[in-house]
Amino acid sequence: MRWCHRHWPQRTARPKKARLSPEALQRLHARAERFVKESAILWELLDDVQLAQGRLYLWRQPEDLMARITPLALE
Repeated sequence: MRWCHRHWPQRTARPKKARLSPEALQRLHARAERFVKESAILWELLDDVQLAQGRLYLWRQPEDLMARITPLALE
């Protein structure tokens, strides 16, 4: 350890990816789709909401990914 790093606070651990059941992932996907449809701004910006590999993908156009959302554990 270098002398200039000895007084830094301990770094907090990153949250882990949540391990959700397929049913919980489907509920999350339906909730995200409903949220986009009810939002006037997101309805105009987004073209599609997809669920893949435990993440939600928000697509602006078929080749233009706007956001990737990873559910996190509550630990």
